[in-house]
Amino acid sequence: MYLPITRSVPDDAARYLTVDLSELLDLAKKYTWLFLQKVVAFAALLVAGPIIFAHLGAANYSSVVLGLSLAGFITVFVQYSFNLTGPGLLVHAPSPTERSRVFWTVILAKAITATSVLLILLLASSTIVRLPDRRILPAVPLIAFATLLNSSWYFQAMEQFAVPSILAIMGSVFVILIVTMLSPLITVTAALILLLLPQMVNGFGTFIYSVTLSSNPFHCDITESYKLLREGLPVAASQWIAVIYSSVGPWVVLLFC
Repeated sequence: MYLPITRSVPDDAARYLTVDLSELLDLAKKYTWLFLQKVVAFAALLVAGPIIFAHLGAANYSSVVLGLSLAGFITVFVQYSFNLTGPGLLVHAPSPTERSRVFWTVILAKAITATSVLLILLLASSTIVRLPDRRILPAVPLIAFATLLNSSWYFQAMEQFAVPSILAIMGSVFVILIVTMLSPLITVTAALILLLLPQMVNGFGTFIYSVTLSSNPFHCDITESYKLLREGLPVAASQWIAVIYSSVGPWVVLLFC
């Protein structure tokens, strides 16, 4: 069913300005999953945040906030911009073999960024910045590995928005259940991992599911991975600047207050 948009538009142009209502409904259905993901994630924070704060106290909760800020930095630096550029790469890979090659090339590129980030953090934490609470450290490799494997970009290119959204929703539901049922057992480390659980479930889950979709074996070229890193640097740098600007608050307090 088409709804022509012809008011105040010449006849020659009007035939190009048509709205396919079935396509609009399909698009709305896809983005409904993203909307539900955001709503459930907000509900999880709304429920879990006060419970964790009440149980841990202000001093310990500040360590959790610092850990979340660190996780935000790690996520943006490891994903490198492939959340934006990855779907575009798959557009030029029409065959399953080519899609498999692109998928594994991106994963290898993210493995390079994850290794680099972890090495830099290890060096910085031992020479430049002393973390006030080392209880946040166990979450660092977990979030780096989950970001490395996160394949939501692959499903976006395939227009399968439901898969990553459902996985993230499952993670948020787990957070609500665990926090409400086991709040006396929550430590700083456990609280941080719990709040990052939706992201981890999304990362590991999308990778496992995307690998099952591909019938082709592992195949990639490390030179291609380095090429992707080089070409994606401007986009990645803009994301790094944005996250530094928006998430630097806890670290300013740590270093100068």
